[in-house]
Amino acid sequence: MVRESAEERLLANAAKTRRLAQAYLISASGAEQARRTAREFLQSIFCESGTGCGACLECRKFRDGNQVDYLELGGGAIRLDDVRQVPDFIKKKSAGGRYKCIYIEDAHQMNVQSQNYLLKSMEEPEEGVVFVLSTNQPEKLLSTVISRCLWIRLRPLSRAALRERLEGKIPPERQEACIALCGGSWAEALRLAEDDELFAIRETAAEVCRHFAGRKNPSLFEMETRILSHEKRILDMLFAMAGL
Repeated sequence: MVRESAEERLLANAAKTRRLAQAYLISASGAEQARRTAREFLQSIFCESGTGCGACLECRKFRDGNQVDYLELGGGAIRLDDVRQVPDFIKKKSAGGRYKCIYIEDAHQMNVQSQNYLLKSMEEPEEGVVFVLSTNQPEKLLSTVISRCLWIRLRPLSRAALRERLEGKIPPERQEACIALCGGSWAEALRLAEDDELFAIRETAAEVCRHFAGRKNPSLFEMETRILSHEKRILDMLFAMAGL
């Protein structure tokens, strides 16, 4: 059984007992871990058992994007016009009769004007409304926004804890590389494991290094050609070579 962190246990208990704060700020060193944790928590809020079971009707609606009591903003720059959807959304009666949730993905993408506009809705919440914000750059949020939230800081996991969390979820041949590169974030490790080009880049980097080290007069043209075969991700290539 995978052990949950203290922060994850707090969120799981809040959803299961239905003792929810009005707003949560979920931060992590990696944006992907903050996002995944936020969505798992939101699914648990809607879940009929409060566990995020994935099987009940409410979980399926959330997973399939059909949850009408859910508003998600983000995925890039968050404009004031986007945030203006919030007041109208929360005033409508919940279709499920329980909660209405607003999720702000990468909340640091809001400018000051957008944050101040959101703050008005957070300061006078309707009953049963829950705000969830996720970010990997909390320093870009206004202190007034942060003060309205229960701040959940997700800490990096140790390598041993990552191996336990990722067991059976990542191909064994990719596991150690993902653990080394993920910065202690299990969600980032899962994302890296699906990045086929990253592992192609790592193999090319190894070939270039072997070519350079194994020949008296290595062909610089050949090495340049191999490196530039991944020109759009040249920084990943250089990072892999530096590691080798």
